[in-house]
Amino acid sequence: MISGIFSVDSIFLTIIWQSTLFLSAGLLAGFLLRRYSARAHQVLMLSIVASILVPAMTIIVGHLGLGIFQAKPEPVQVQIEEPQYANNTEPFVYVPKQITLQSELVADKPAIIVPVEENIETPVKAETNGFVREHWKVILLLGWALVTLLLLVRLLVSFVLGIRLLSKAEPLDSEKIQRALEDAKAKLSIQRQVQLYGSNKIKSPVIWCWRRKPILLVPKDAGRFHERIYWAGVLSHELAHWKRRDHICGLIAELALCILPWQVLLWFAKKYMMNMSEHACDDWVIATGKKGTDYAESLLDLTPGGQMAFVPAVVRDRNGLAWRVQRILKNSCGNPKTGFLWAVTACLIVFSIAITVAFAQTRPAREASTSDIQNNEVITLSQDQPLSEIDNPDQIVRKVFPLKYKTTENIAQIIEPLLSADGYLEGETGALVAIDTLSNLLRIEQIINSFDVPIDPEIQGQIFQIRYRNANEIV
Repeated sequence: MISGIFSVDSIFLTIIWQSTLFLSAGLLAGFLLRRYSARAHQVLMLSIVASILVPAMTIIVGHLGLGIFQAKPEPVQVQIEEPQYANNTEPFVYVPKQITLQSELVADKPAIIVPVEENIETPVKAETNGFVREHWKVILLLGWALVTLLLLVRLLVSFVLGIRLLSKAEPLDSEKIQRALEDAKAKLSIQRQVQLYGSNKIKSPVIWCWRRKPILLVPKDAGRFHERIYWAGVLSHELAHWKRRDHICGLIAELALCILPWQVLLWFAKKYMMNMSEHACDDWVIATGKKGTDYAESLLDLTPGGQMAFVPAVVRDRNGLAWRVQRILKNSCGNPKTGFLWAVTACLIVFSIAITVAFAQTRPAREASTSDIQNNEVITLSQDQPLSEIDNPDQIVRKVFPLKYKTTENIAQIIEPLLSADGYLEGETGALVAIDTLSNLLRIEQIINSFDVPIDPEIQGQIFQIRYRNANEIV
């Protein structure tokens, strides 16, 4: 179980199905809550976080063996590579490489060659397939790492470009824009000082949130040439991004994309979350008492300006602007606040589902430790007492297994690999004594019953010398 958790195939499957599950649920919930943009945005954010954390938690839980289900002992298939011969002489047997053979060896008699499997792949072909498969895994992992690196570089460049833009911006000396800013702060109950800067490099207002005092950037000629713009509403939109901490949500979404760049649903979830962020900020503008018609007209007059460090400009592009204006004019804007009770409930639901999914796996069967053997009472069962008398699978038991047809040494060689770390064997005349947990002794008992059987006296064998043909073809 644990070794399978850390195989490349298992990790891929775990990440794929769990991330798909949470992102699909988040997109569906976001669509159903689209009229309540703030809540839809929060649900999408939680689904993105869960799509990254839950697979990681699942792998860690599996590695530590903390699953909520207990593994049952599985029967063990034992293969003897070097059979014991009664006369201590091993007859010569030709074994072709292309097939698997079983040999039942009888004292003083040659071995009979019996083909077990046919039409199986040759070792060379199997090794070639394994080589190709492993190399494809390496190529995929390297490609994944390369795309992740490129996205991280893009993330870093966006920060650098934002800092460079700020370094070239100048404080804006416009009484009209300054009054609009103070009005927007008062409506949104923002007490922190907001710096107002102007730049010729931007076409639409945008806010930089990565400083203690946020910086609001507007076009440098905003106070003189944009008479039709309703600046109080436009600036309220940008301040709402800072109030909602959208820059942090945007950074988390970008980091998630860096981790799982191949997850298509993650790209859709991030884009939809950005749209819900814009709608929620529009809701804040309308909730502060601004006229929807004036605000909608201002949006149409602004020039798209992209985004700055994960926070989009008031008008990012023309594609989603029509939908935003339609919402505003139809008075479809909802409550911009998510509500404390809603936020706590949504977080608890997602957290509970994440914990359940991460721990819903089987932990390895418990093996007996040295302290178990030293501190727990060891129950001794004689030859006639069955193991079924004991119910606790972790109970340490000393069991005597009688042997009728095989020697103690031969059976001990078979049983020894099956013992737990602290189990051990004792030899008696005509019997084998094993001390281990009950669950392991039940498996050992099955193996002993399978091997301690009489030799069929009717078995005959003959070795044929092949001179001119291939033994493989004859078999």
